[in-house]
Amino acid sequence: MRRRNQIISTLLMLLAIPGVASAGSITYQINNYPAVQNGFSLSGTITTDGTIGDLAVKDITAWSWTITELGLSYTYKSTDKNVFISLRGQLTATATQITMPPALDVGRNKFFFVDKVKGETAALIWAHAALETTSYVYADYVTAAGTPLRAWYTHTDKLGGQTVWVIASVPEPSALHLAGIAFGCGVFYVSSCQSKSRSRARSGV
Repeated sequence: MRRRNQIISTLLMLLAIPGVASAGSITYQINNYPAVQNGFSLSGTITTDGTIGDLAVKDITAWSWTITELGLSYTYKSTDKNVFISLRGQLTATATQITMPPALDVGRNKFFFVDKVKGETAALIWAHAALETTSYVYADYVTAAGTPLRAWYTHTDKLGGQTVWVIASVPEPSALHLAGIAFGCGVFYVSSCQSKSRSRARSGV
């Protein structure tokens, strides 16, 4: 029985790994859209307090974003000294995604991170309106020498071909993760069969 309980506990831990940083929180991976990023790649995470539905700034507890080009990467985090985030309009969280619809009025739904580095500004912005000419994605970074540079500033009303922008997603379980679960299920099955065999042997069946 003790062995069986250990196996069940292991399986539960394996199932809990993707997406959940701690009880009540959800960690999403920022999505990369190379077609609108001027040759740069984007990665990072956004962690919320677990709120489902429309998000407010207070619901976002941590973040990190990295832009990379030609092997050079620049990373900015919520734990840096001079940072802030801003959110205007609608940004919605489900258990698996953070999305931004087009704004319904003349304004924009706008969400961005700002990090002050050596007196300069690094920023990552999503601004979504009803029209392509007023919707854009934007990123500035600061080099190690303290030089501010523009990574991209692209007008688009679609990201990845979608009108409702998927800004970040909980990653799908990896092949290794699934293999671990399958292995654990196999061990549990074998253990159960062995236990039944021993019980039958003791009872003389």
